[in-house]
Amino acid sequence: MNYTEKYHLPQWEESDRVMRTDFNQMCADMEAGLCANAQGVSEAKTEAAKLPYVVGGYVGKAEAQDIYLGFRPSALFVFCTPNSNTETGTLCLSFSITKDSATPKVVLTDSGFHLISDDRKYRFPDTNRQGASYQFVAFR
Repeated sequence: MNYTEKYHLPQWEESDRVMRTDFNQMCADMEAGLCANAQGVSEAKTEAAKLPYVVGGYVGKAEAQDIYLGFRPSALFVFCTPNSNTETGTLCLSFSITKDSATPKVVLTDSGFHLISDDRKYRFPDTNRQGASYQFVAFR
């Protein structure tokens, strides 16, 4: 019997005798690996929850949308990156909102923030243009 290089999983040849113990060991090895990975992800989430900010992103829809953070931000910075080779620069917008104020297009909520539809009447701030990529930093 041969084994995979990275995870040492069995690779039976046509002439190999398939044994129940081989299957059981393979499943136990996979479960141990999945559990270790899940524990690492859980630990990373716990560490991220301790940070005073959250970094994320979204794609503009030109219609109202809610961005869920799990908390009401005390300050929010939104950045728009160019979405084609014809646009120049890397920063289209940067703005801050305190917890008691909002712009005509962004409203802070108890669980994140709400983006108003992009109606072109209020060109600035550019926060929800169809297909545009946005990144944000939200402070707790």
